[in-house]
Amino acid sequence: MAEKSGPPPDYQPNYETPVNSGQPPPAYTDPSSVIRSDPPPSYESLFGRVKAAKQNSDSKVSCVKAVTGIILGTVGCTICLGVFLAIPISMIVIGAIYLHDCPAERYIPIYLIVAGCFGLVKNLSSLGNVWVYRTHGNWVADPVTSSIYCHPTCYYFAFWMITSTYILLGAMCCCICIGGIIAACCA
Repeated sequence: MAEKSGPPPDYQPNYETPVNSGQPPPAYTDPSSVIRSDPPPSYESLFGRVKAAKQNSDSKVSCVKAVTGIILGTVGCTICLGVFLAIPISMIVIGAIYLHDCPAERYIPIYLIVAGCFGLVKNLSSLGNVWVYRTHGNWVADPVTSSIYCHPTCYYFAFWMITSTYILLGAMCCCICIGGIIAACCA
């Protein structure tokens, strides 16, 4: 074999003269032809972001502000906000639709409208509790000009709105208590 003498071949691309190897240029969908300079996507969790905010904060107030900003920026918070906005709107709509369809207790649809408008202010919720639970078991769903008639959709909607509010409040209290116990044990 004969040895080659001289410098090694130049592997640097030459951009002045085009190289035509007889093949078409690479397709735009070919991932090997794409040179990416941006960093890969971040897969950090909400917990990781909260932990980093806690470490980077110099006071408890700035930590609470940072964590609040992180939580308010999540998709879950957006969904919850949408649900909480949909509930008063649905109360207004159901109350308005069945305003004259509840002679058993004519204040149930009015309660739905007013409570929906004011976002379930506590006093109105108390009155709604009285009106709805006082009528529970003492109304009929057959509109035979009865004084104790109430449209089932109107009554059950009001009943389950109030009942589910109490269920959610109870669940939130349990979660807060359990979270406090866990925090106290881990601290």
